[in-house]
Amino acid sequence: MTWLAPRLAGRLGDGVRIAQLRYATSSWQRYAGTVADVAAALEAEGRLVGGRHDGAPRRIVLVGLSMGGGTCLANAQAEGVLGLVAISPWFPPQVPMANLEGRVLRVVHGLWDRILPFVPGVPPDASREFVARAAAAGVDARWRGIPYGPHGLAVRRGSRVVALPRARAFARAVLDDVEELLAPSRDPGAQPAQ
Repeated sequence: MTWLAPRLAGRLGDGVRIAQLRYATSSWQRYAGTVADVAAALEAEGRLVGGRHDGAPRRIVLVGLSMGGGTCLANAQAEGVLGLVAISPWFPPQVPMANLEGRVLRVVHGLWDRILPFVPGVPPDASREFVARAAAAGVDARWRGIPYGPHGLAVRRGSRVVALPRARAFARAVLDDVEELLAPSRDPGAQPAQ
């Protein structure tokens, strides 16, 4: 996400605020704590931008990678959330599908994503099945696979962040989805087109 955030900011422009969460503990074994981290970040962000002078409601698109997809899904009903763009997500079974009611779900998953020894991963069929169930439940949900895409976008090498193969393809797909969700036609207060 450190690699993706500046690309989102560059394409979306000054009118969009990008906030990147740093989990207190980043572990699927402490999932409740990571969900609480996202809730606290959304609350803090609300206080930060709550005093906007234009009176416009917050319009939030959550973007989560791997476990971040699940933590964002658990917080999808937060005030102002339009939807979730999940990258190679892990959606834990305890999170109810009802969290997506009235929200949009977009999933971008690497087709080479696998669980390997000492390498995290989420098989793409898991998120594809989740999206199919969400769509069957009436959610505006779409799944897209990235050919040859691994699990993740970049890795740290010392102080540098190095893009993984297919990172740019992931970024294009995620940026397209975020722009779609932020489009004026998705604004809850917008008037229907005549």
